Amino acid sequence: MYISFCSFLHITSSKEEEKTMGVSEDRISSLPDTLLHNILSRMPTKMAVRTSALARRWRHLWKAVPVLDLDEGIWEYLKRKKYPNGEDRVDLMTRDYVRFVDQFLRQHNGPVIRTLKIRVAVDGRRSLVKRWIRTALEKQVEELHFGFQGEERFELPSYMLNSRSMTSLRLSFCWMRNSLSFRRLPNLRILYLKWVAIGDAQFPKILRECRHLESMHLDGCLLIDNIKIITLNPAFKNFTASKCDILSCIEIDAPHLRSFHYTGHQINFYMKDITMLRDAFIDITGKYKTERTRTILLSPSNVEVLTMQAQLLEGLLREKCKSENELDTVWFPNLKEIQLQMGYVCPENIVALSWLMSISPSVERIFVTCHPETRLAAASKRPPILKLFDIASMHPVFLRIAGFTGLPYEKLLLRYFLTKAEAPVTLFPVAPHGFWLDQSIEEIIEVDTKCRGQSRYLIQLLKQLPMTCGKPKLETPQDNEGIENILPMHRDF
Repeated sequence: MYISFCSFLHITSSKEEEKTMGVSEDRISSLPDTLLHNILSRMPTKMAVRTSALARRWRHLWKAVPVLDLDEGIWEYLKRKKYPNGEDRVDLMTRDYVRFVDQFLRQHNGPVIRTLKIRVAVDGRRSLVKRWIRTALEKQVEELHFGFQGEERFELPSYMLNSRSMTSLRLSFCWMRNSLSFRRLPNLRILYLKWVAIGDAQFPKILRECRHLESMHLDGCLLIDNIKIITLNPAFKNFTASKCDILSCIEIDAPHLRSFHYTGHQINFYMKDITMLRDAFIDITGKYKTERTRTILLSPSNVEVLTMQAQLLEGLLREKCKSENELDTVWFPNLKEIQLQMGYVCPENIVALSWLMSISPSVERIFVTCHPETRLAAASKRPPILKLFDIASMHPVFLRIAGFTGLPYEKLLLRYFLTKAEAPVTLFPVAPHGFWLDQSIEEIIEVDTKCRGQSRYLIQLLKQLPMTCGKPKLETPQDNEGIENILPMHRDF
């Protein structure tokens, strides 16, 4: 069995290799097995098996490695193998993958499996997959990641939710009966569901029965219409819902919730108690009505990081200007970071951003993104004279504009911060790949590096403006960083 398994991975070892490497006398091999298992656990599983084959002392260590990532690395290896082209290629790869995983788990003789990651098509293999699940549970798995695939969703067996050791459960492409109980997952902390069919009734049950649950992430889940996150549990801090197609409403009453992210179509938000919320991320796709979304912005007065589209912010400001209403009392006293997604910089979103700056006295960082496909629409327009709000923050301000090319409205945005800010301003323009500023910009900056963008625009702007904040500091990226992935990762709250 071991020989066929190693030949499957093309693993070879010889006496010459052992003699050359001196593995029989090296210091690493003299370490205790527990420490060697820890070393192998930090390698990709395939690499751990290869390494184990280099010496007799290591030869069977892979069989007790507690961290088994049998997902991406193995599939990448199979993709590089020479399979015949045609409709059977995927079937042959899946067959070899299943054989690999089954042999690996059968030969694993360690007392525990801390982490197990598997992604497999279950059609015709349901009994085999269930045996893998039982093996993981018997070995007190802590982190279980199962990516199910196939023509039909895998029905989650009830015993899969019976583990005192499990702290993280990540599932995809399966369905969960409403009768399933989570009571036997007392130590579960992370629940991640992707393309899972799950009913509304499960969420109150999960929150009630998993007393240590800290984070729930729903991605593309089906059958969900109304999500109710109602809990007083101080452990529950993070909730994310993304691209759930038939979702119509999210209701949250969770005073200890620290982070809320939503991506998808317009839905109704009902926020009751989110006093501890620090991180709010709202990304509405398609058409939307401001009044259906504004409740989420009226509630989180303690939010510190806010990410949203400029168009949504514009809609809120338009509604405020129509008449005196509850928007007049909006105040973000603790907001420190704004992440604003724009198609391109235009007068409407400059005014909207200035309004947000006027009601956020603690802002220190602003990240603005511009997208290249919409830039041409603004290239020939002249900036009008705008009535902008004052900047309330007395803190030094860091402004980063990704996709910056020196267009008129982009310069107008810079002008706003340089003339309205009372504290020092740091500008960080990030141009599209290949769009460079020349070194003449060094006359007015405090860093010695190449810059991007149209330097003549920046130099003229910075030299002529009567800046209330004093001489600005201009920072620029030193590599080929483009406009992709420009929003910083949200912090752990």
